[in-house]
Amino acid sequence: MNLNTETHFPDEEYPTLLSYNLHMFYVFRTIILPNQTK
Repeated sequence: MNLNTETHFPDEEYPTLLSYNLHMFYVFRTIILPNQTK
């Protein structure tokens, strides 16, 4: 089973997309949430 046919991302682009999503989650958690709790 080839996951590359299931997803629309090439293998070299998927880690970049994943790290981008983790980065945005980190920014959201560390910047937006502290501002909400003040």
